[in-house]
Amino acid sequence: MSLLLTRCAEPTCDFVWEGGVTRIDDAELEHREAVARAVALSTAALPGIDEDGNSSMAGEGEPATTRGHELIVVRERWRWLTNLVAFNIFWIAMSAYAATTAGTSMIWLVLLFPEIPAFRAAPVLPISVIAIAVFVSLSYAAMGVKGTKFGWRFFASMTMCGTVSAVASAAISGGFLLLIPLMYHSS
Repeated sequence: MSLLLTRCAEPTCDFVWEGGVTRIDDAELEHREAVARAVALSTAALPGIDEDGNSSMAGEGEPATTRGHELIVVRERWRWLTNLVAFNIFWIAMSAYAATTAGTSMIWLVLLFPEIPAFRAAPVLPISVIAIAVFVSLSYAAMGVKGTKFGWRFFASMTMCGTVSAVASAAISGGFLLLIPLMYHSS
């Protein structure tokens, strides 16, 4: 989940909020209520203003309004992104090394990265995983809050999908490696 740093779009307002993307609506509501209270206090202090906020005397001070007070995203960040990018780079490098290296000593490396034999045996499996990851990432990026960057959200989601795929791949290979002694022991 990402953290958003937001501020009010109104230049005279100093409201700043940082929190999870799921709480942005609560922050927006809190800000609008605070602005409405401030506007109510300012209109009550102005002479010639009725309950509806309309000025009864021309030329008097203009009443404050809540227009323009909306939250805009200044920055979106993911705490885990640098660690997952490093993990994905390592995983891709080791997978490429396992795919390009031949020999019996490298069989263990191929067993640790089962996506290599899976891609060779049935290329539709990794291609399907990549297609699903791209679809999920596009959906995540498109559902961003106004002001968030589509490209960064897509990159963060692809990074997470890559990590989930790598962990699933490691779990599959771990299960397979655990089964090898059982297969020889039962014979």
